[in-house]
Amino acid sequence: MAKRRPIKWDYTLDAFKEWSDGEIGALRYNLAVAFADYLNAGGIGSVGAVTTGTGKADIFNPGGSGVVDTRRNQQSNSNTAGGPDSGTGNAGMGALTSAEDWPAYPGTSISTISTTRFQQNLDSTTEPTATTKTDHSFLYYTGTGYEFAYASAEQDFLDTFINDTITEMRSGHGIGTYYISTTTPSYLGAGTWTDKGIVYTDTTYSAGSTIYRLYLKRNLTDPSSYAPSFSTSHRWHTSGSVGFHPQDIGTTSTLIQNVLLPYLRRALSGASSLQYEISTTNNGINRGSMIDKRQEGITQSQIYTDPNYISTVTPSGAASNITTYYFKLL
Repeated sequence: MAKRRPIKWDYTLDAFKEWSDGEIGALRYNLAVAFADYLNAGGIGSVGAVTTGTGKADIFNPGGSGVVDTRRNQQSNSNTAGGPDSGTGNAGMGALTSAEDWPAYPGTSISTISTTRFQQNLDSTTEPTATTKTDHSFLYYTGTGYEFAYASAEQDFLDTFINDTITEMRSGHGIGTYYISTTTPSYLGAGTWTDKGIVYTDTTYSAGSTIYRLYLKRNLTDPSSYAPSFSTSHRWHTSGSVGFHPQDIGTTSTLIQNVLLPYLRRALSGASSLQYEISTTNNGINRGSMIDKRQEGITQSQIYTDPNYISTVTPSGAASNITTYYFKLL
């Protein structure tokens, strides 16, 4: 198929004119914002949405696992005062060591505090019907005489809007994509981010905790580099005031909501699209990371608490990075 440029009425030339690249870019920007609004409103029920939990597509690699929080624990050994000596079983009779001696220091143990699963809604989306496209799609010039047609072929929508919109979402403005961070991101240009909640908490024995949150980018503070001008396409009205009339291309327009968004949702899955993965390998397009940390140093201490001699090892010092989990677009 091919790129099909919407047409507009040029009031200076008194003639129809095809959209410029900048005008097509403006509709792509609105489409990305509309997709972000859709994700924000629908939660995991929205195709493309990412959350913690299970039920939709598992995006952890390898599947069936998740982001793990581990913690090193305090451990103690104790001897009871006046108890039997080791070696004979009888206090004071041929003992190798006395029960009143301090016991050996134990080793530390490691516990799994939590395992967080992640999912993405990659459900299939039905293609808009022919009637829907006739009623809400855009007109383009066929190149023959005075012949115009409504865009209807899926590949035409992909070539004209969807593929480039996905590219801009992945590595241009980032609108409609997620990021995991401890603070509000400043990624791919200043804009509005919505906090979608805590997705992972890394805990330590005594060095504090780190909270990671999922953020969704909603728009750009200054969209001019992607949307230099917001033009208007024209459609033929067969009822009411018959003739060509301006067509709304805003984020809530029927062109975007009924035609372009469904085609965008149909193109989400797979590499170079809008499918996410979490793994310990830093590949793909990074969208943040989560780090499991532990205190690997120990402090030894001894205390007598009648009737016990207690030797204790306690995790101490700064936390060390144990495992880094990367959140990324494939």
